[in-house]
Amino acid sequence: MERVSRRAIRQGASENERLVLEALGESLRGRTTISVTHRLEGAIRSDTVALLYDGRIVEHGAPADLLRNAGMFGGLVAGYTRSSELEMQSS
Repeated sequence: MERVSRRAIRQGASENERLVLEALGESLRGRTTISVTHRLEGAIRSDTVALLYDGRIVEHGAPADLLRNAGMFGGLVAGYTRSSELEMQSS
């Protein structure tokens, strides 16, 4: 049986996620929707984000505003971006 690398699995999962998010974006356009996600890609594409930590809302607002405020949401996105860049460099 062929061994599949973790990176290949993540790339496939990322592609599937992108397709799902695109389909959701089209079908939910013009509708109020509440979604719960642990994936930053989904949160960044939202109109409004409520960041929960330890069961409490610690940040709330448009993703661009939260990124400018350099709070917890910005730190999560920066960490994700750095890890993605490192992964691309190691391939």
